[in-house]
Amino acid sequence: SNPRIHLFNKPVVSIGADATSVDLLLNEADILPLHLQIRECNGDFIAVNVTNDPFTLINDHAFGKRRLKTGDVISVGQVLILFEALEKEPRPLE
Repeated sequence: SNPRIHLFNKPVVSIGADATSVDLLLNEADILPLHLQIRECNGDFIAVNVTNDPFTLINDHAFGKRRLKTGDVISVGQVLILFEALEKEPRPLE
């Protein structure tokens, strides 16, 4: 299918099957209500495998908690998520 682009500008992005509480909804049989989170921490982005699902992968490797970098591919069920960190705009000098 065609790729979709989702932009998030928040400290925690929740991914899962609960339409009422997640930022990125994945409608698949094996996806739990809150499956995965991406958290911003001091300028880094950390993926947290909330469910400890051994089939949720980053670059084909199982993980519990791992720092993300641009180009990483997160596999959740049949869904592939290409992670890309966007540069924040610099603050103007005063």
